[in-house]
Parts: sequence; C-alpha cells; structure tokens
Amino acid sequence: MKQFTLYNRITAAAIFLIAFVLYLLTMSPTVSFWDCGEFIAASRSLSVPHPPGAPFFLLVGRLFTLFPFIADMGARVNLLSVVTSALTVALLYLTVIHLIRQWKPIEKMGLVEILGAAVGALVFMASDSFWFNAVEAEVYAISMLFTALVVWLAFVWQDFEARGHHDGDRIFLLIFYIIGLAIGVHLLNVLALPMVFMVIWFHRSQSPTKNMNRFLLIWGACVLSILPIYPGVVLWLPKLVAAGGSSGDILLLALLLGLVGVFIYGLRKGNRTLSLASAAMLLVLLGYLSYILILVRSGLNPPLDENDPQTIKGLIAYLSREQYGSESITDQLLKRKAPFWSYQIQYMYLRYLGWQFIGHDALTGAVKVAQLWGLPMLVGLWGVVHHFNRDWKRAFTLTNLFLLTGLAIVVYLNQNDPQPRERDYSYVGSFYAFALWIGVGAAALLEDLSRVVGKYRRFLVPAAAVILLLALPVRMVYANYFTHDRSGNYVAWDYARNSLAMLEPNAILFTNGDNDTFPLWYMQIVEGFRTDVRVVNLSLLNTGWYARQLRDAEPTVPLPSDFTNDDFIAQALDGTDRVAFAWRYWGPESWRDRDGKPLPRENWYKVPFADADGNRYSVTVEPTVFINLGDGGNGNNFLRVQDRMILEILRANKWQRPIYFAVTVAQNSFVGFRSNLRMDGLAYRVMDRPQRQQIADQVLDENLSLFEQNMRGLDDASVYFDDNIQKLVQNYRSAYVQLALERNDRGDKAGALDLLQRMDKYLPESVVPPFNLQLSLQLGALFYRLGDEDALRSRLEAAPSYEGGLSLDDRFMLASTWLDPMKDLDRALQILEPLARMEPGGQMAFDVALTLDQAGYTDQAIARYKAVLSENPEFQNAVAALVRSYESQNQYAEAVVVLEDWLKRHPEDPTAQRRLENYRERARAAEVEAGEAAGSGE
Repeated sequence: MKQFTLYNRITAAAIFLIAFVLYLLTMSPTVSFWDCGEFIAASRSLSVPHPPGAPFFLLVGRLFTLFPFIADMGARVNLLSVVTSALTVALLYLTVIHLIRQWKPIEKMGLVEILGAAVGALVFMASDSFWFNAVEAEVYAISMLFTALVVWLAFVWQDFEARGHHDGDRIFLLIFYIIGLAIGVHLLNVLALPMVFMVIWFHRSQSPTKNMNRFLLIWGACVLSILPIYPGVVLWLPKLVAAGGSSGDILLLALLLGLVGVFIYGLRKGNRTLSLASAAMLLVLLGYLSYILILVRSGLNPPLDENDPQTIKGLIAYLSREQYGSESITDQLLKRKAPFWSYQIQYMYLRYLGWQFIGHDALTGAVKVAQLWGLPMLVGLWGVVHHFNRDWKRAFTLTNLFLLTGLAIVVYLNQNDPQPRERDYSYVGSFYAFALWIGVGAAALLEDLSRVVGKYRRFLVPAAAVILLLALPVRMVYANYFTHDRSGNYVAWDYARNSLAMLEPNAILFTNGDNDTFPLWYMQIVEGFRTDVRVVNLSLLNTGWYARQLRDAEPTVPLPSDFTNDDFIAQALDGTDRVAFAWRYWGPESWRDRDGKPLPRENWYKVPFADADGNRYSVTVEPTVFINLGDGGNGNNFLRVQDRMILEILRANKWQRPIYFAVTVAQNSFVGFRSNLRMDGLAYRVMDRPQRQQIADQVLDENLSLFEQNMRGLDDASVYFDDNIQKLVQNYRSAYVQLALERNDRGDKAGALDLLQRMDKYLPESVVPPFNLQLSLQLGALFYRLGDEDALRSRLEAAPSYEGGLSLDDRFMLASTWLDPMKDLDRALQILEPLARMEPGGQMAFDVALTLDQAGYTDQAIARYKAVLSENPEFQNAVAALVRSYESQNQYAEAVVVLEDWLKRHPEDPTAQRRLENYRERARAAEVEAGEAAGSGE
C-alpha cells in the first residue's frame, strides 16, 4: 500500500510536469485575440472587464504580473493558465484513482490503475479545447481548475467520511469556499455542486433506489442545488442589499453575522447539519465577496471600467449582463433561437465533443475521424460501460456532471445561428468528465488484458500500456501540436501596435468588436503605447455609461453640450420613453418642412455638415433599425444609438482631431461618410470633405513601411494561424493591393510591382493565403500585368494543394488562367479533362468547352461542343455555342448543318429559323466569293 501511494504521488507529479512543459512550450508569448487583451489589461491595472466580471481571476492575474522573470506582461498572465491547467490535469489523474478505489481496495491497486489513470489525464491534457485555453490569458483554465478541485475533493471527502470520524467536514467546507471563490472567475464551477451532493447522498444511503419516488425527488433536489448559489447568492444577494438602501451594508453584515450565529447555535445544540449548512453558505459568501473589488475599483475610475458598476445598483446590472440584453428564463429555455437538434445539439456540442476525442479538422471545423481514429472516444465509452458495471452510483454522479456541463449548458445558452466564434470552451467541464471515463476505460482494458494473459502479464500489460499511451495521448499531442503551438504567434500584439502607430496624434478610432479593440486596450494600458489615442468601441457606444466615460475620462471625446447632463444621457441613450424615441427616430415624420408638408424624397436623411473651411454640404444617413410604430410602415425608421453618437462626435469635433474607422468596421456604420474616407492602412481616416482619391500614396506607403516593422511570423510556415487570424491579416494585404492598383492606374507600374513584391515578402501566400483561390489568382494576374509572370505561375502551380480543396469554380478559373494569359493548353486540359468526363453530355462538359472557347481555343471548343451534342442532342446551349463558334470562324455551312439538324426536331423554334436563313445567305455569299476568287485566279 505504501509503495502504491508513493508511485501514485510520483505519477501525479510527473503528469503535472509533463502538462506544464507542454503548455509552457506552446504558450502564447504575448497578448492573444478575443478577451485575452482585456483580461491582461484589467489584471495589470485591476480594472473592471466586461460583465459579469472575474474579480478573483484579476487578483491572481495581478500577482502573476509581478513575476520578474518574464519580460512580456501578457506572457506573465498567460503563465497563470499554464500553471492552473497543468494542475487540472494532475487532479484528473488523482480523481480517476479515487474512482477506481470505489471498487478495488488500494492494497490491490498497482501499475494497471496508475497507467490507466495516466492515459485519461494525458488525453485531457492534449484535448483540443482544453489545450487551447491552457496557453492564453483567459478565465477558462483557472475555472476548470476549480471544477477539478471540487470533483476531486468530493471523493476525498468520501474517503475521510469512510473512516467514521466525521473528519470530512473540513473538506466539505473547503469545497464551498472554493465554489465561492470560483464565482469570481466563472459560473461553470457551480455546475459541479449537484455532483457533490450526489456523492454525499450515495455515501449516506445504502439502498438509494429502494424507493424510486424518493430517489427521483432527492436526485432532483441535488440538480437544483445550484439555485441557492445561482441565481441566489450571485444575483439575489446584491438585490437584497440594494433593497436596504443606505442601510444595505448593514444588511449584508447582519446576514453574515446571522450565518455565524446559526453556525454557533448548531454547534451548541449538536445539530451538525445546521452548523455545516450555515458555515458552507457563509464561506460561499466570503468567497463571493471578491466582487467587492469590482465596486471599489470602479469607484476609483480605473483605465477599464465597463458598465461603471460603482454602486450596488450598477453591480446588479453588471452581474445580470444587462448590457447584452435580457429575456425571461422561460423564453431563454423554451423559445429556441436556432434549430435545437441540428444546430444547438449536433453542431454546437456533439461536434465539439468529437473534436476532443475523435479528431478535428482545424481548417473546416469538422470532426475528422482520420486524425485520432476515434480511439479516445471508444476507450471513454468502454469506461462508461465499465464504470456503471462496477460502481453505478459514482458513474451516475459523473453522468450528471457530464450532462450539466454539456447539454444543460446548450439548453441554457440557447445560442443563435451563426455565432461570431467557436464556443467549444463553454463545454470543457463536460469534456473533463468524459476524460475521467477514458482513464477508467484504459485501466479496465489493462485489467482485462492482465486477467486474460495470466503469467505473461508482467510483460504484456506494460507493452499494452505503452501502446495505449502512443495511440491516445501521444498521438493527440502529435496531431494537435501544430495548431496549438502559439510560441511564435505575435499577430495580436503586432496588429494592435500597427493599428495605433499609424494614427495621427490625439486621434479617435472607432472599432467594431473584441479583436480590433481588446488588443489595442492592452497596448495602451499595459504597454503604455499611444495613450493619446481614444479607442471608441461601437458596440459599447450604444450605452449611456460608455458615453459618460468618453466625456469624462482622458483622452476625452468631443460631445455636444447636451451630454454634460447625465440625465439627458440616461434618457436619450438608455431610456425607452418619448425622449429616447425622439432622439433616435429617423423615419418619415422627420422629412417634413416647418408647415408639416412632406419633403421630396431626395431631401430625406440629409444631415448638414461643414468642412474645415466652413463650406457646407450634407451627408445622407440611412436609418438602420426598424421599430414597429403601428403606422403601417415596414422599412427602417430609427438609428442605432451608435450611429447617432458617431454623428454627434463628428459634429462636436469640428475636424479639430483626426477621426478614423478601423477597416474592420462594417460599411453600414459609416453614417453616410463613405465618400469622405481615406484608406490609410488598418483604418480609414474621415476627411472633412468627400474625396476624389480615397488613397493618399505617401501616407499609405509610410504606414505600410511602419507595419513591416511589426509583422512577425507572417512569413513563417512553422507558425499556425487560425481562421480568425488569417481573415484579420488580410487587411494588410488589402492595403498593399489598393495602393498598388492606385499606382497602376496613374501609370506607375514599377511602383505598383515593387509594392506587391514587398507584400509577398512579408505576407507570402504559402503561409497566409487569401480568402480563396480566386483572389489569389486575381492577385497573380495583377502581378502578370505588371510584368512579373513568375508570381502568377507560382500561384498556379501551388493551387492544387490549396488549403480547403478546390471548388468547381476554382478549377475552372485555374484552367482559364492557364489558358489566358499563360497560353498553356496542356496544363489547362489536365484540369478540364477530368471535369468533362464527369458529365460527357452535360453541363460540366459544356462548361469545359465554353472555357476553351472564351480563351480563344475555338477549334478545341468546337470539337467538345460536338462531343456534348453527340451525347445529348437536345442541349440547346451547346447548339447555340457551337453555332457561334462556327460563325467566328466564318464556317457558315457548318453552322447551317447544325441548325438544320436542330430544326428537324424543333421546327417551332423561330430564333433558330431566322439564324438558319441568315447563315444560308452568308454561306451562299461565301461560295460566290470563293468562286469569283477561283475564277480570277485562273
């Protein structure tokens, strides 16, 4: 027993080190996209990130920012995820050991159990979503550690209680304190609470299914045990404090003291249940009080202060995520926003489950069986069967954890279609539960093998364990390493720096969403770079609290005098009364003169402006939202708050400070200033008047040279860039191409070619391809026109291996390009021939002939049109195309033959009849002309 305990601890430590080294090697070296930039900035400055916040994460993240041995501040916070993820993997291993101990005494456990549990832990270590979260500064890694701790401690509690001395109470209370702390990271941990109560219930009850009604009742109570925590403590407690008004603090203190009193009363009366329940709730509240950080820091106006929750009322709105809208729980659960089974279950959960344990095609996002052969899934399913067979109670509790952190989240989130990003990170708790079964299944397989092989077990069991390790975790590490290795990925840092560096001093930059905002906040708050620039996020611009911050926090944003009044902001931006409607209304009633008579349609939606010299003009701002006013209208009749705010900022600014739109902003957010925009690189500058040339060569060229100083890794094929990054960095390529086209239009072909060659140097298509092959070929054709044939040829030759495969349109465009301008018929036919054979008398074969025809290979086209018609004489388009080809070759007699044959079957076709008469006349004229030529020659 002592020997097993020693080996068990050594293995747990080894698993921690393996996971730690793997994650450290693949850790992002700096800030990443999505929420990472915001969380790093908030950790560094103890600010308030987006709702519902993560105060405990920020406190721990702040500690990691103080580590002196890593230069990059983003990497310091990334290290938090590395450490907590490695600990989670080690806890998974220990939990599998605990599960097996339920049916196998520790004195009988040995190498089989250790190796099986190690397989399960290492599989989870290398799983797709968990590995992704483990190498960046997000809340999901530390949240998963808390969940793993609660699961493990539940079984530790059972071990302590099994001694009969009730010495598991401290573990029980520790579990609840961890849950309280975990609320300050992410609410996922609360979903582990039903499992804790099930473990307690099954431990106390010898025959839980003897009375099925009682079984179902207690099971339902365990599942609903999350309600006192969420929404109870999380949402209702702040509302209770708010209801106390000025005495709210006293009310909270009274509640805490009351729980202390109940605890003491329970101890004195010997009521263990009462004392434990009150202490547990007290510890949850103490852990949850990490949210005081949000109140305190918001009151000090930190660099980030989302929702401005410096009052209890503000905190309630913050915790309730009112910024994102709200709906009743009934609507949330019952009114599906997308097809429930096909989208929400299959696509948004089962697909992600398949990513982890079957295989993942990172390019298409589909499940890829060939990657992992589905072996982890099969071993896990065998673990489910074996677990229920050996210990159905613990298997049942684990099933509840699996379902509550998986399918139950699907039902609760009710995600609509499409989502702006993959949401697999939401279900990692469910994947963790399944990985426990993989550990159980691997141990069961080794145990079965040991029983079957008898005396050879000493050799065959270790060999089988090695095979399992190679076929599962080692194979997974090999399969996922490239797509999860971010050690060379600096794109978010570079893109953010370039976005800020290109701006004029004291600029205002309108951004669209997370990826063009959070990394910029990181650069400003953490790196202290370009703090003169005010980044204005358009999504947040719809809220009154953000407008107040733009007005008050440096660098301030110019706003009209109305905005000095907080009541006006509250009414106009956040309200739903007449003031709010009048401020946003942009419909027919606005287009009347002073006498109430309708204005002409050409005068609708006009907003007067003046350029920097005072010359007046107007911009046309179309409404963007429809609100049914009951007047029979069905077209857009309101502006979004953000649209109205952009107009107010532009008018109040009076062209004193430079204003930009990030290139990621949608065109419908330009509020009529599309013709005023000048393309400066990663942002459009709003000029004071409409622009004839929307590119300033010198400005854009200087900015491109600036970008080239920070475009690390984009020419390195060993660095993986996901779909999101590949789309974002196309903005670099777009800037190069637009400037090249502008230079080409004014006759500077050498300058245009030099620019494109610089683009290919810093942004080669072999590393970051364009959105699709057709764009690549269009770029190649531009190179060709500018005198670089090799650039087009290299793209053509690389096309067959293009990521994602080639569509039919791609193949036809590829063949067309080989034909013209490359004049390489053989290479084109290598592509076209297989397509023609797919449908000898159908559309495909016809399209092949048409492709040759349009490229000037008329003889080959004629032969193929005839082949199509031999298979399908009724193919009218082929008849018409063949006739046109004959006409282009002055072969009128042949055209006559084709039309006569067609009219035999379709005498009612007047168009064919007219063309036949025309060609007969041309054929006769050609014969006469030929005869005269022959006579004069004699």
